[in-house]
Amino acid sequence: MNTSGMLAELTVQPHTPTLQIDGTDLPVAGTHKASGLSLTLIPPGHFMMGSAEGEGDPDEHPQHEVELTRPFYLGTNPVTIGGWRRFAQATAPRGLEGVTGFEIDGVVEWRHDPRANWQDPLPFLDFQPSEDHPVTQISWFEAREYCKQLGLRLPTEAEFEWALRGGTGTSYWWGDDPAEAHGRGNYSDRSMRARFRHWRVDGKLLDLPYFNHDDGHVFTSPVGSFLANPFGLHDIGGNVWEWCEDVYDPAAYDQRVRDGHTAQHNANSRRVLRGASWDNGPFGARSARRYSEVPELRLVNVGFRVAYDLQLT
Repeated sequence: MNTSGMLAELTVQPHTPTLQIDGTDLPVAGTHKASGLSLTLIPPGHFMMGSAEGEGDPDEHPQHEVELTRPFYLGTNPVTIGGWRRFAQATAPRGLEGVTGFEIDGVVEWRHDPRANWQDPLPFLDFQPSEDHPVTQISWFEAREYCKQLGLRLPTEAEFEWALRGGTGTSYWWGDDPAEAHGRGNYSDRSMRARFRHWRVDGKLLDLPYFNHDDGHVFTSPVGSFLANPFGLHDIGGNVWEWCEDVYDPAAYDQRVRDGHTAQHNANSRRVLRGASWDNGPFGARSARRYSEVPELRLVNVGFRVAYDLQLT
């Protein structure tokens, strides 16, 4: 089959490896022409979504089989500050004031502040990300508009979990042992624990869970700093939580929806976030872990990556 029409929006380098899917050779990677974003091919397949009985949170049950019937491309990395900058200069912001951190005696409190934004997400914690860090302080509405203007979209929650797992059925994409996380993602670790002992959230003092290694980053890290997962995706686990297209439903898995390409919609205003971030320990970093926020919220640990559908002709 001639793939030139299917891949019209991608630039593919010579000698890029291909993967044969339904008799068609598709490049495993390419660059989206309009945005300059690197994309990675995600093959079709099926997997058990959620957690097994006795594991995880209630909203991760029941575990059920989901099928991805067609290939699609996903951003190799989350969208970076540099990738967001051109879009932001021509687009009106849409969202609440950013939520950022304030440190008092080793305890971090999180609250809205107008001085926190995508260019300076942590103005009070002595951290200035570079252009190749994932962009944060972006609302779901803004992420979705970015995708829309470039002919892209946000992934569904099921697509994200399939991509995160990379074909695995273990707690993490690298296996079941949290001790093997070192070098595989930017999570809460000893470097964060050394600086902050606790979060204060809604007036409650919370202990900070962490992995027992030091990845060299307290906050976000440049994209691609850690090993790719089996599908070739960087930072798909860790660094930042990522917006998905779906409306959040804590009982969504009761419906046992098999089609992984269909986003869930209901009357709830919250949107799904997946993938975990720089402030998550072993429990939060699991592949099945679900999180949600209101779509207008901007957070210092939330970003997004894009999805691209093949233009079938």
